[in-house]
Amino acid sequence: MEELTCLLHRAYADHAAAGRIFFASYQSLLDTAHRLGKGECWVALRGNALVGTVTVAAPHAVPEGYPAPATAGSFWQLAVDPSERGGGLGQRLLGLAEERIAALGSAEAVIDTSAQATELVGWYRRRGERPPRFEMFVAAVAVGYAAGYTAGIGNEAEQVLGFVTVTALGWLWERWRR
Repeated sequence: MEELTCLLHRAYADHAAAGRIFFASYQSLLDTAHRLGKGECWVALRGNALVGTVTVAAPHAVPEGYPAPATAGSFWQLAVDPSERGGGLGQRLLGLAEERIAALGSAEAVIDTSAQATELVGWYRRRGERPPRFEMFVAAVAVGYAAGYTAGIGNEAEQVLGFVTVTALGWLWERWRR
């Protein structure tokens, strides 16, 4: 669990350094275990070194109000060690996630990401649509977090979720306007 959590921290460190809020950049060992318990965790090894991971679930239980079909699958915490980037590992992990989602019976996949991570959003877009139909939804866990964030209400975790929600809703608005 510790090695996986450290990989996630390394893989998402550039986002944190850019001021983007990605849970994987700071999550605890308990958080990692909790997130793994919600799906299938796949890992990539080079020798004995953990160099990549993705967690997949289908169908993925989505919160009420989440703009995604109830039958959709999802993947999260797709991570590649920075020393392994550029070699196609991320693409292979994305393909694995899509294959597993289809094998588990979902026709489409949904993910959350930060609208501010334009290079990441572009990376997903460049992969195009292929079976299962890939739709990227950047969405809030609960729209109430956005209201709490803008009003300055809530504890630190709720404020972080609120910031992510406001960012996500902005991205969705821009996408739907096109």
